[in-house]
Amino acid sequence: MNDPLSDVLTVLEPRSVRGTSLEAGGTWALSFDGRQRLKFVAVLTGRCWLVLPDRDPEALVEGDVILLSNISYTVASHPDIEPSDGMALYAPPGHNTVRLGDCCDTMLLGGGSGFASVNASFLLDALPAFCGSILAHQGLDQSRGPCLR
Repeated sequence: MNDPLSDVLTVLEPRSVRGTSLEAGGTWALSFDGRQRLKFVAVLTGRCWLVLPDRDPEALVEGDVILLSNISYTVASHPDIEPSDGMALYAPPGHNTVRLGDCCDTMLLGGGSGFASVNASFLLDALPAFCGSILAHQGLDQSRGPCLR
């Protein structure tokens, strides 16, 4: 028995793009471009800031998980820091972990799914650009919305 979501995903032919991690301490900021894929980032330890175009910076803490679609973003120890190109640090083949500064106040785990089908844009266009969990904030900040368009 198939459900509609499974049918859609089968047609789109999802594939794992890559798993990455970031271990950082001190002052740091990395920017990443938008891509036609779904990207998740989980804060394993510590805290950081998520900066999205035309939005207020979003504080992320241990336990938070975010889902991004086709949008550029920056993760940083503070939102006012000028970011370096994060894509360049992960560019070498097999280089899936980046360590910055005096490790490791903050540890992030990331992953993504791309789609083989040329029709994937209809799914990505229908999704919000950013969805974030409030797992670590439950009961503390009820004004924080889980999804932004």
